[in-house]
Amino acid sequence: MSDITLSYTTLAEAQAYFDNSLNTDDWDDASNNDKIKSLIVATKTIDRLNFLGKKADSEQNFQFPRYNDSSVPQDIKDAVCEEALMLVGGADISMEKEAAKMTAQGFGGVRISFDVDMATLHLSAGLVSVIAFDIIKPYLRSPGNLDVVKI
Repeated sequence: MSDITLSYTTLAEAQAYFDNSLNTDDWDDASNNDKIKSLIVATKTIDRLNFLGKKADSEQNFQFPRYNDSSVPQDIKDAVCEEALMLVGGADISMEKEAAKMTAQGFGGVRISFDVDMATLHLSAGLVSVIAFDIIKPYLRSPGNLDVVKI
């Protein structure tokens, strides 16, 4: 399975990213096939977001490169890696969204509450990785912004 045209980052680039990261056991233990699949799914998920500006070429398949750039920014590649790490570890956006609805949990005399709005910002964008969302946040439009295109 080739990953070069289906993902913002190659398996080799992702491996180099994780070689310099902590807590990557899920990635390290996964098969190459599962790693590639997770990179592809992460790219598709990230590519659905509402990014600032326009594609470099209106005919390109992905949202990046943007403007007059000829390559994908490293931040976008890093975000794909972080999202792929969560996916290869078994994270599921549906289950994460359901878990985020919990506003309090108790055990004995201990009770824990969560700020649901803060916990779900990345989930509402469709990402399971908070880190991936934080990386790409500067590239995103505000939710209320529209891009008007003359046809």
